[in-house]
Amino acid sequence: MTFQVLRNTHYALRFTFHALRFTFHVLRTTFFIERKRLTDMSFHFKDGYLYCEQLRIKDIQEQVPESPFYLYSLKQITENYKAYETALAGLESIIGYAVKANNNLAILKHLRELGSGAVLVSGNELRMMLAAGFHPRRTVLNGNGKTLSELTLAAQHGVMIN
Repeated sequence: MTFQVLRNTHYALRFTFHALRFTFHVLRTTFFIERKRLTDMSFHFKDGYLYCEQLRIKDIQEQVPESPFYLYSLKQITENYKAYETALAGLESIIGYAVKANNNLAILKHLRELGSGAVLVSGNELRMMLAAGFHPRRTVLNGNGKTLSELTLAAQHGVMIN
């Protein structure tokens, strides 16, 4: 996951977590494991099997008609978000999720419910942000090469433009 902590519309501190996308045969994680046992993580190995939280991924795979598939841990996404929230406690900041990292609507809505803002680079991401219900004042449209229609849409909704 890529999170950007927005101080104002002029600059952002960027923090990157790897996307929490997993296929049944690939586990790519970069987590801070301080004071945590590996089995405390949302994705872990136990008895020779890979688990997501308390569910054996092999059992999930057998129920999914197509493979490979994406499997997310909302628990881990929440823990990652809360780690940023804790680190920034007392600072005037907005934690903004980079929609380009993963535009799964359910995950976007979950992050919004946690209090996240959104970081966008395109009109399509702006439409995804609106569909997920992010507050426009907690959203920034970044980057160059924006079309007039993208800038107009952002301005109409009160999205910060960087």
